[in-house]
Amino acid sequence: AFRVPHESWWPEEEWNEAEKAHCLEVIRSYGGTFDYVLSHTGPSAGIMHTDSYYLNEENLLELKADPNVGFNDQIDSMICYKKWFFGHWHSDWSYENYKTSKYVPLYHTGIVL
Repeated sequence: AFRVPHESWWPEEEWNEAEKAHCLEVIRSYGGTFDYVLSHTGPSAGIMHTDSYYLNEENLLELKADPNVGFNDQIDSMICYKKWFFGHWHSDWSYENYKTSKYVPLYHTGIVL
């Protein structure tokens, strides 16, 4: 199995309906403009920059089937922001990539904002 509950995946990693509703309300209340987004996993556009595996259309469809990625894609299409930080992929980017990309994977690297 790809993900084994309570071994390689925990139910708390998934957005629940109350969290989704609250998130959408916050987006509306702030007019959709934010400095930064911080999440466990990123939207598909950010993940594609992190892992070339998802540049393949079939693999990208697999990624977009993930409910967290799907909701993050919805958020990504609704808001304006400077950077989206996420850590699920356990990878870091070089400083040069950090400076030029809207999407920033973090693992061992700390960022001073």
